[in-house]
Amino acid sequence: MGRYKQKADSPNNVDIEVEGIDTKELMESPARLEKITDYILDRHKAKTKHPQFNAMFCVSSVDVLIQYYQLFAKKKKEGKHNLKIATIFSYAANEDDKDADGILDDGGEIVGGDVGNKHTREHLDSFISEYNGMFGTNYSTKDSKSFYGYYQDIAKKVKAKKVDILLVVNMFLTGFDAKTLNTLYVDKNLRYHGLIQAYSRTNRILNQVKSQGNIVVFRNRRRRSRASIHQNFPRTDEADEHPRKLR
Repeated sequence: MGRYKQKADSPNNVDIEVEGIDTKELMESPARLEKITDYILDRHKAKTKHPQFNAMFCVSSVDVLIQYYQLFAKKKKEGKHNLKIATIFSYAANEDDKDADGILDDGGEIVGGDVGNKHTREHLDSFISEYNGMFGTNYSTKDSKSFYGYYQDIAKKVKAKKVDILLVVNMFLTGFDAKTLNTLYVDKNLRYHGLIQAYSRTNRILNQVKSQGNIVVFRNRRRRSRASIHQNFPRTDEADEHPRKLR
């Protein structure tokens, strides 16, 4: 059984010792999610050279996303940060990342009207209402047109650096390019092509300041990451290992 250690010099240091740590009960425990939230808040401005760049945070399920969003909101009310956090997710029946492959057509995930999961839809409407308050917009889940407008507006605001952290499950992990994104926080099990696609969200070179992206993974995915890289780039030799190591 793996465990997390709080090192003496940093109460927010998340240390994953064993890859076998990935059990649902432990990975979704409130204590772990809060520790990760604190870790991100402690390092986010340095990682993104705030306000030059921004970040995406992809998580394993909508239920976990809701918990993370509420943690960020709670800590903002406590005066622990002033970051603008936005989120978008599907509230359809298949909203969670069951297979964790990271491959999803964003267009197919846009839903609206009277379909989907009532519980998660209520949360999403609440989050959209907070977004409307931040940016003076008027989006909702009441119909597909309004929800798609919300989706498009988030994309524009991420690219304009008006959103500091975009919290997602699957949306925006494929097919979305923003040179302003330089950091990806990952708390989900991605694999193969989906893993490479997600990691690629941060590697759009912008200038001398952004010569590379940051990948911050809160699960022990070293072997899976290495396998995915070699599967997608089979001609890579050992001399190329160093720049591809995840820090």
